[in-house]
Amino acid sequence: MAATWLNGILFPFALVISITSYFRRKQDIGGWLMYFYYWIGAVLAVYLKDALGNYRVFLPSSKLEPVKHLALIVAVYPRLFALLGVVAVAIAVLRRREWLWIERLRLMLGVTVVIAGISVALDRVYFPRALFANLIRLTMLGVWLIYFYVSKRVHHVFRTKDWKKLNIGEALS
Repeated sequence: MAATWLNGILFPFALVISITSYFRRKQDIGGWLMYFYYWIGAVLAVYLKDALGNYRVFLPSSKLEPVKHLALIVAVYPRLFALLGVVAVAIAVLRRREWLWIERLRLMLGVTVVIAGISVALDRVYFPRALFANLIRLTMLGVWLIYFYVSKRVHHVFRTKDWKKLNIGEALS
């Protein structure tokens, strides 16, 4: 029920953000960079809903066998805390607009990719129903990590700080 409610908000919002990102593609925070902020917020909402909405399975009195219970905790909480770190650094990137914060964001994304990879490995063994969704999230984390290394927009907005002078829009998104 909660997943349906959350999807009912996230999917239409994704469409609105996609359209807005397209129309803002010539601005410094537009295009794929803008969509990144939506994506991390949406994934965080899903992670929080899963962790907080099902908190009883994380309690020691859970009916899960001890090994599966430990695997669940290791699969969920480090991934959630890593994503919280990405969100915190991504907010600092917007506020500070300094290259140092892009480097920190890359580092946090890399750490989160590793943690999500471990989580996916645990899903494969213990929680196969969660495997597909978490594999997609892992893949997208990898895509965003690559984006922050190759994006000309990121380079021009945060390193050379000449995006507005260039006004080159979608070719650099």
